[in-house]
Amino acid sequence: MTGGVGSRWRRGRRAARGLALAAAALASLAIGFAFNAPGAAAPPPRGATALPASPAPPRPGSPEGLWQAARQAVPADSATTRYGELARRYPRHPLAQAALMELGDCQYARGEYQAARQYYRRVRGPAAGRARFGEALCAYALGDPTQARRIAQPLVRERNDPATWLAALLVAQSWEAEGRVPETLTAYRRLLDLPAGPAEPAALLGAARAAERAGQAEASAQHLADLLHRYPNSAESAEARSLARRSPAAAGAAPGSQGEPAPQGKK
Repeated sequence: MTGGVGSRWRRGRRAARGLALAAAALASLAIGFAFNAPGAAAPPPRGATALPASPAPPRPGSPEGLWQAARQAVPADSATTRYGELARRYPRHPLAQAALMELGDCQYARGEYQAARQYYRRVRGPAAGRARFGEALCAYALGDPTQARRIAQPLVRERNDPATWLAALLVAQSWEAEGRVPETLTAYRRLLDLPAGPAEPAALLGAARAAERAGQAEASAQHLADLLHRYPNSAESAEARSLARRSPAAAGAAPGSQGEPAPQGKK
């Protein structure tokens, strides 16, 4: 492996770690969707007074019964069996879509990206945006950033979708993994124009790397300063400080790089 290829591979690995942290922010969406699905019992609000009479438990073998059994199952293999049964027996039920999401998430967590991708592809309805993002994430994890970008780009245009921000991050990181500096820089700029998302430190660090490679030292320094000021304890802060130490422009702007006070980042 040559130095250039090895360097790109290491950058791609760092990008993948940042994106994995970002993807974790979507994990709760499937559960929220399922609880709001027709026929699913909503969780009781915190601090609520118990009702005098509990609702009847769902009928065993019904969509609600299989969903509840899966949520309560231990170990995980037993849960996936029940989710699979729910999706197979009641493919048109809203809870079946939630079950497919759970199956995809489970396979992704195990590193079974091909299997996860197949489950995500089958999801329709309100969770479709998150499923398409999961499918794109699987393509990225399987070493195909181009395909990941093709799947994710339509989500970026859906500004009202919860997956929009993370899809935009994936698009930027896919360009970065391919070593396409101008496209990477443009994608990160568009991402940072959006309201702050669930993995803002990863976005700022990626933007700083892209600006550095494009010869834009001052822009890189500002991104690093924003990251270290706003997220000093993030997983990305160590690499940000390393970048700041080797960049004259960033060393003067990044807090902690030379013992200087933190600049005021954007709120």
